Amino acid sequence: MHLKAYKILWWTIPLIFIQITLGTESTFDLQLHDTYFVFSSWHITILFSLILGLLGGLYWILKSFKLVQFLSIIHAVGTSLSLIGIALIAILQTIYRSNHLELFTQLNSIGIIAILIFLIIQIIFIINIVVCLIREKRRPAGNK
Repeated sequence: MHLKAYKILWWTIPLIFIQITLGTESTFDLQLHDTYFVFSSWHITILFSLILGLLGGLYWILKSFKLVQFLSIIHAVGTSLSLIGIALIAILQTIYRSNHLELFTQLNSIGIIAILIFLIIQIIFIINIVVCLIREKRRPAGNK
């Protein structure tokens, strides 16, 4: 079976919608030093769906190019898992906000790490496209 990166990304969209729908009306609270950022779970869901849809669309557009399959799968799975993790953290933060301040703080730290992982994984997508373009440029005109 040949995994397609765009299918992985697109199938993550309903998973995030189900996850947020089954969770409580939650918010994602992100504390950076003395600044709080508060995001509604539905806004997170819409943002993540747009990101996943856009990345899936880019993979679908680039499917005729010879992207590195291994990098594509790492990017798609890593992106999906990091966004699902952030959505899960939003639900857990809402559950434990009032009772367990220490756990809430730990979830905030994990959320920041998940965001950083998401951003770092996007570099893999850029590397994959650059490698593909370099390969295409080196290939003689008649060998496609």
